[in-house]
Amino acid sequence: MRKYPHRLYQAQEDLQNENPGDCGVYSLMYIECLTLGRNFVGLNDQIITPLRLKLAADIYEEVTETAE
Repeated sequence: MRKYPHRLYQAQEDLQNENPGDCGVYSLMYIECLTLGRNFVGLNDQIITPLRLKLAADIYEEVTETAE
């Protein structure tokens, strides 16, 4: 049995973000890509702001639907 039950995955591409406040969005998108088996091509600073807004809207929608 392995010491740790999880596997180590190292990305082939280095994702770099210039805005230090975007690390949470990058982390969520990185996890989503890994979960769905997608690559990270196209994940960059230019699309992080729209992704942040989409995630916020999705979370808001889910919370308001749950509260009803």
